[in-house]
Amino acid sequence: MNLLVTGGLGFIGSHFIRHAIDHVDAIINLDSITYAANKDNLTDIATNTKYHFVQMDVNDPAIGDVINHHAITEVIHFAAESHVDRSIHNPDIFITSNINGTHNLLKAVRASKSVRRLLYVSTDEVYGSIDKGFSPETAMLKPSSPYSASKAAGEMLVMAYHRTYGLHTIITRSSNNYGSHQYPEKLIPVVIRSIKRAKRIPVYGKGVNVRDWMHVSDNVRGLWVALCHGPAGSVYNISSMKPCANIDLIYGLCDLIDPINRQLVHFVKDREGHDTRYAPDSSKIRSQLGWCPLQSMASGLPGVIKWYMAR
Repeated sequence: MNLLVTGGLGFIGSHFIRHAIDHVDAIINLDSITYAANKDNLTDIATNTKYHFVQMDVNDPAIGDVINHHAITEVIHFAAESHVDRSIHNPDIFITSNINGTHNLLKAVRASKSVRRLLYVSTDEVYGSIDKGFSPETAMLKPSSPYSASKAAGEMLVMAYHRTYGLHTIITRSSNNYGSHQYPEKLIPVVIRSIKRAKRIPVYGKGVNVRDWMHVSDNVRGLWVALCHGPAGSVYNISSMKPCANIDLIYGLCDLIDPINRQLVHFVKDREGHDTRYAPDSSKIRSQLGWCPLQSMASGLPGVIKWYMAR
């Protein structure tokens, strides 16, 4: 397996590379090194002879040359703009990266003679908000933000290339991840870093918005099994199926460090179009591919807190 990873210097991509390196013949990490990328995420494997780094934007037509030069056999596509707030204030770059970039990659994969399968890493946000219960893979996509809309559009292109051109594609929709090396604008790093600095912890609205949280190590195991064993055209949710309100998560983080930190919580104006509840149903990947999460919030958060507090 010669594996191409796009966006491998990001949070989840770097964890995936670290997980996959022992199971492949070569990993080619293609990343344009934008603000959320960090070469330090992979310093521990930078000298591994299986690992090769290519600095390139996923919109570059030369991505086909990279695929051919390295005789790529599998592709996992992480590269994307991913922060909802940024998409609300500057949606153009999300269209360029998440839609146009995905199409450019699909064209290169279709032209390749060596690529056997492609996994597109999507998000549970494509389902939009639900009132109760869980969203199965067959649920209607109702994205709310420019970010989630751009990811849903990328999914449609991936599905079209499977149905029209016969590409072996898999789509995964992961819930919120947490772990080390996450970009500091995300919720859990924001809370921990605020506590460390004794600064206010900003909470949108009343903090009642519900999200499903999963340790990044569980997600990358799910991505790996989907990449290796997912049938052509398949879609899988990857989630803990234990959603919780943001305010409960935030107070829980405060309490794990010191309950006095609850006084730092500061409610701010709600985000535009803020979805109330995401809760993807991951029964399909559990029953078909044998995946299940190994980390709970109780077992996973203490190590993550320790990692961020040390920096």
